[in-house]
Amino acid sequence: MKTKKIYLFFSIILLSVLNTGCIGVNRNFKIIRNSVLENLNTNFEKTIEFSVGKSAFLFAGKFMDIDDDESENIKEMLNDVSHVSIGVYEKENNEENYNNSKLLLKRITNNLAVEDWENIVKVNGDDETLGIYIKENDTDEINEMFAVILSANELVMLNFNGNLNSLAEKVIEQQGFGTKIADKF
Repeated sequence: MKTKKIYLFFSIILLSVLNTGCIGVNRNFKIIRNSVLENLNTNFEKTIEFSVGKSAFLFAGKFMDIDDDESENIKEMLNDVSHVSIGVYEKENNEENYNNSKLLLKRITNNLAVEDWENIVKVNGDDETLGIYIKENDTDEINEMFAVILSANELVMLNFNGNLNSLAEKVIEQQGFGTKIADKF
């Protein structure tokens, strides 16, 4: 009887870890990551790379303060996200290869366009470059977003999956921004 409880306990732990996606990033993120890294003229070393699934969001939501309006808003927004992958990479050397950010974003955009990614934001600042890409499903709903942020010594990549149209509407509604999303006809 005691052995069965131990097996049950470890089975539940194993199932919850596998279900959350916390073990590593998925194949799609690795393909996009490799595509981006191929376009850079410098080598990066992985600092951290992980994924979090829907179960982890639900689990984290249990520990949020229900009386707090902001926590309730965050919990509501997380209902629309099914998976998040994050990668942070540091430059291996201290060379300044950052000065051609426009060309870099153009190459990344062209490479991702082959995989049906659409560029929606490009920012070429003095000390940081940002590209945000979306992918729509067959019904023209945004179901995936990818962001690349490159600074002088660090590269950050984020990938979100879920009902991102609904998430965007909630963020705009709750944060304001002086904007409303119009329905598609």
